[in-house]
Amino acid sequence: MDSRKKFGDFVNQSTYKSNVNKTKLKATLNRRDYQEGELVCFEFKLENQTEKEVTLTFSSGQEYDYVLQHEEIGVIEQFSEGKFFIQAFKNLNIGKGEAKIYSISFPSLKKGTYSLMVWSTALEVKVLKQSVKFTI
Repeated sequence: MDSRKKFGDFVNQSTYKSNVNKTKLKATLNRRDYQEGELVCFEFKLENQTEKEVTLTFSSGQEYDYVLQHEEIGVIEQFSEGKFFIQAFKNLNIGKGEAKIYSISFPSLKKGTYSLMVWSTALEVKVLKQSVKFTI
């Protein structure tokens, strides 16, 4: 049995909020259509919408992960695959109304329709995932 997710399984999910600390996850594109060979840029944002500072705890040096899928080929890349991260707990403080922003880019994608699913590896919001769909 093929355990891979089918294309579209991750697409059309909205912005999520954590019930624990009202941290909001958001992945945005500067647009939805790109030319072949053009740099594709994303922002992945962890936004604190509470009235006080929020502390996120990570069990390693990895703060986020993503999976990039092509409609016909399947999984193209997972950020964490083949990487090693320091194995130490660390905290990230995000002030009231502030955000931690991660930039993700792909320089040379071939024509087709893609989906990108991004998530934080913070223990408090690990189950929250955000997806975007785009075309080259």
